[in-house]
Amino acid sequence: MQLAFQRRWDRGERGSGDLPGELKLTGATFDAAATNPPEGETWSLDVETIESLDCRTLVQSFPTLRRLDLSGKLGRLENAAHLNRLPSLKRLTITNLFGMTKADRLLPRSVPALESLALHSVPREYGIAMRSAWASEVAKGCSMEVTGLRGPDWLAENLDNPLREWDGRTQISAAKFRKSVAQFKSTRRAVIAALSDPTLVDLKARMIELGRNFGEEFNKLARRDDFIETEEREELFAALMEIPKASASLSDEARKEAAGWLAQGLDETRDW
Repeated sequence: MQLAFQRRWDRGERGSGDLPGELKLTGATFDAAATNPPEGETWSLDVETIESLDCRTLVQSFPTLRRLDLSGKLGRLENAAHLNRLPSLKRLTITNLFGMTKADRLLPRSVPALESLALHSVPREYGIAMRSAWASEVAKGCSMEVTGLRGPDWLAENLDNPLREWDGRTQISAAKFRKSVAQFKSTRRAVIAALSDPTLVDLKARMIELGRNFGEEFNKLARRDDFIETEEREELFAALMEIPKASASLSDEARKEAAGWLAQGLDETRDW
């Protein structure tokens, strides 16, 4: 993917936003773009689905940024303190990225033009330090939103939790979130155990049963307040389909077959 992007980039097929100077990338294509940045000033950079991104490289390649949006899914930001070397920065948004500490905080004297700061699902230590550093700037007109501060325990708990983004979602209570995660983990353990059991006579029937149970349990959870909307429905289905991939003893074909049986059981019973 990165090689293909580099070739397109070299041919002048630049990934961009709606206006000159806007650049929209993914974590997978960032390195190629940073190695060979577009001609002219890049004033806005949006990088999504980050697994790991080095802020030192970012600043070296795009030193005149005024707007920066970075997001991942439990991805990592390395050398985040280097964002202090973006003196023209006016807006910064960081979502679902980790690895930052108190020492990486942005300082008002380094980025005096900052007008908007938004942090969502970031390390607690970093978020608290940023909130403290910028509290006095709010009275001067800088908007600040800091939500979803995560501790090390949360990170360890959620590394293998595909429903982690339900935490704090508007229509999902804390109790529903905990019960949903518990149910997913229970189903995951049962599926992995069945796939790893050489004595199991009818794997297909067991997978269908577990898919059916998964649907029934979420039927119960959503009975009083229907919190499973279109997005949640898709996320639940995707989470269930990913489970067989964790079984290293199966072939790719066997994993797909197991996922199909789980889906069959789920469709037989789900109300959502």
